[in-house]
Amino acid sequence: MPSATPPSKRNPALVIVDIAASVLLVVTAFVFGLTAFSFGAAFVRLPGTLPAVAGYGLIVVAVLAVFLTTGMVIVNLIRRRYTFWWPLLGIAVTVAAIYAASALAGAGVNA
Repeated sequence: MPSATPPSKRNPALVIVDIAASVLLVVTAFVFGLTAFSFGAAFVRLPGTLPAVAGYGLIVVAVLAVFLTTGMVIVNLIRRRYTFWWPLLGIAVTVAAIYAASALAGAGVNA
């Protein structure tokens, strides 16, 4: 029978850097989420159906990205795992949603 290997100890300096980077990235993700929310609110006010749909979609994606990013960072801190990947993923999803919603809203507005 193979014996269970104990989990390896994490370097305390890397843990501190990970937590500090995660907090900084969560704040950055929150700022990107607010930016996406304001873009979505602006798109909703444009004439036409497509900009409104893109605006509401952007608002939903921005709110979900911020809350899921923050939640997964907290869960991984409790589980004592590396956490800085989650805010990076949330920022990437928010930026991609901004570009996609801008393209959809721009396509739906007649000049």
